[in-house]
Amino acid sequence: MMSKEKKSVPKLRFEEFKNDNIWTKNPLTSLVNGIDTGKSSFNSRLLNSSEKPYPILGSRGIIGYDNTYDYEGSFILTARVGENAGNLYKHSGKVKISDNTVYLEAERLNFVYYLLASYDLKKLAFGTGQPLIKASEIRDLNLNMPTEVKEQNKVGSFFEQIDKMIQLQQSKVNKVKDIKSAYLSEMFPKEGEKYPKKRFEGFTNPWKEFSLEQVAKIRTGYPFNSNEFTNDGKYLVVTNGNIQTSLPIVDSSAGNRITMKDPRIVDEYVLNDGDILVTMDGTVGRTA
Repeated sequence: MMSKEKKSVPKLRFEEFKNDNIWTKNPLTSLVNGIDTGKSSFNSRLLNSSEKPYPILGSRGIIGYDNTYDYEGSFILTARVGENAGNLYKHSGKVKISDNTVYLEAERLNFVYYLLASYDLKKLAFGTGQPLIKASEIRDLNLNMPTEVKEQNKVGSFFEQIDKMIQLQQSKVNKVKDIKSAYLSEMFPKEGEKYPKKRFEGFTNPWKEFSLEQVAKIRTGYPFNSNEFTNDGKYLVVTNGNIQTSLPIVDSSAGNRITMKDPRIVDEYVLNDGDILVTMDGTVGRTA
């Protein structure tokens, strides 16, 4: 019995393209006008001005401005070396590009950007201390892509709209964070003072100083035996890796679960709603 040929198509596809040609592997160079490392020389200045209007692009974005430019077009960029190697960002216009930055120049910028995001360029990084990505490695990529330019454009536009929605929501979140920060500075008395600048109506008495242990029970975590850790234990063992300030505890540590048999340990060290955790080593002071 002959096996059916496995078609190279994504699981989800826009309706108008579902009967079109299959996606095929093609060189990335067929989609771009150039892939290289920046070679600009410059004197960085952080503020834009009429004298220095041209952005200088670095590993994570704009690092300054200069009075001349070396490149003009639509670019996808990533750090050549360091922790940001493989992280992508886009920029269009007249620019300078630093020598620690790899860039791709493309006309259908959005499709290429999300195609590379799907591939994950971090897979190309090598080196233990400082990860490194070479422009030549990116040039050699062969990636699955639709043959129809219309489908490429629609895929790129679709993901761009999602990113715009994310940016809009992030902007709203940032505004709320700013409001929170302002209230924190005004609804708690400053050092040596007894009254906050802002209070809820009905509260007029001065604030008093207490030691933290008068209002909270403070203790350190239990030294669990890592030999007892499993993937299917009843309790998650919370470590520094689970704690990111202002975010919920995330069960992201594979194998960090335990089944505790001593009821005294269970009673003392299982977290309850409202408990606060503070990291004691590593990045000290993260809370959850």
